[in-house]
Amino acid sequence: MKNKLTQIMTVSLVTIFLLFIVAVFTNGFFFILLAFELVAIGVSIYLLLFDNRNSKAKVAWILALYFIPVLGFLLYLLLGRDPRTRRLPKEQIINQAALQNFVRQEIASVRGESSPILSRKMEKLSGRSIVMGNDITILSEGNEAYKKLFEDLRNATNHIHLFYFIFKADEVGQQIKDILIEKALAGVEVRFMYDSLGSIKLPFTFINELRVAGVEVRAYDPVNTFWLSRRLNWRNHRKVVVIDGKIGHTGGLNIGNEYRSITEKFSYWRDTNIRIKGPLVCELQESFLYDWIFFDESPKSLDSFFKQADRYFSKELFGTETGQVVYGGPYDQEKIIREGLLELIDSADDLVQIATPYFVPDDESLAVLRRVALSGVKVQLLIPGKGDREISFSGTNSFIDTLLNAGIEVYQYDNTAFLHCKLMIIDGKTATIGSTNFDIRSFQLNHEISVFLYGPSSSIDQLTYDFQQDLKKATAITASKQLEKNWQQLLKEKISALFVPLL
Repeated sequence: MKNKLTQIMTVSLVTIFLLFIVAVFTNGFFFILLAFELVAIGVSIYLLLFDNRNSKAKVAWILALYFIPVLGFLLYLLLGRDPRTRRLPKEQIINQAALQNFVRQEIASVRGESSPILSRKMEKLSGRSIVMGNDITILSEGNEAYKKLFEDLRNATNHIHLFYFIFKADEVGQQIKDILIEKALAGVEVRFMYDSLGSIKLPFTFINELRVAGVEVRAYDPVNTFWLSRRLNWRNHRKVVVIDGKIGHTGGLNIGNEYRSITEKFSYWRDTNIRIKGPLVCELQESFLYDWIFFDESPKSLDSFFKQADRYFSKELFGTETGQVVYGGPYDQEKIIREGLLELIDSADDLVQIATPYFVPDDESLAVLRRVALSGVKVQLLIPGKGDREISFSGTNSFIDTLLNAGIEVYQYDNTAFLHCKLMIIDGKTATIGSTNFDIRSFQLNHEISVFLYGPSSSIDQLTYDFQQDLKKATAITASKQLEKNWQQLLKEKISALFVPLL
């Protein structure tokens, strides 16, 4: 994968270089530029009249096409295609629908009997039921989350399923690899999947060691030809672990040393994971298998899982908490997670609390937040005080004035640390936690997963407590502080806000 991506980038650069040479030595620069401008006009007309994506993304692509015509056009070919136009294999679509229907029937006996109105709306929207009888633990620190994950992996007796957007071959990754190999050699079924772009640095030797030990390994949606590079921008950002069909982990943590705060760039890495023990794990399992059979055209790809349902979809009750697992992606006609988050915000009576590392909302999402705040609901937004990527950090900061003008409280976390958790709490009674950022990429371009929790709930109480503790380490942003920004910083934020939707 890494070599293929290098080839793609090399071909792109060589193409630009050859066009430059042709222009210089044939005096054809004007005509080449004119040709690309005509193409830009054609693509712009298509975007304006026929493309259904949000207006910010359209404007960003049009600006790229006009101001950097050659590179902008090549970037559009690589990254600009509307994901909803992608044609998936018919058999895959049938298999994924069968999986969802099967799980829905399997968990019918543990469906929440007195479901909140919001959960019923979410069920209509997503097809996922609210599931009762779970023991849920909030893991608010990387070392704590990994310790529990390692413990659960070592105790596996039947199967281990892992999917990660980023999986690094550092100390944390090596520890997990060793556990997976040990369990596979002991007869436990181990399936390991990673996003082919997010984990592009994962060495072939690392993967081969797993395979030799009997671990089934798959790269999600690999980009291994120049033509297939058009799907480069549609990545699977989920993080899902399922153990014996009874225990699940998800949230913001990938696999890497930085999530244990072992990083030179930040003094501390603030993240949150959720551990679930109970029948709600059936929906996490569904999410994993949904990805596992991606582009699998075999009509029997799910037979072994269906025939051994008791192994893979345990309905054993372990606690009193209820929740829903909602997942979605760029190929869905309706943006399920985004709509669920907006529904959650709209349900607030008194308080909305959001923590996100990247805040780049589309117009409707921003409008909903502002409207709720203007109607008298307190809205608190916690964002990083220091970014991991300059363009996304500046893009996030470009929205602060608009938020403050609506009465939204904006807080920047410790400016020596990084805030990476993705969660929302409504009135201290409902919450969501998962891989989903409050940005256009998560809403439109990524495959994401979120767990919706319904109170009364000790896990929601823990999230609320953690949020309040985080505010103590944060600085409230005021209108007067915004006026202190110099024009260079303001310009950087405005430009970043234009182009962040493309990334």
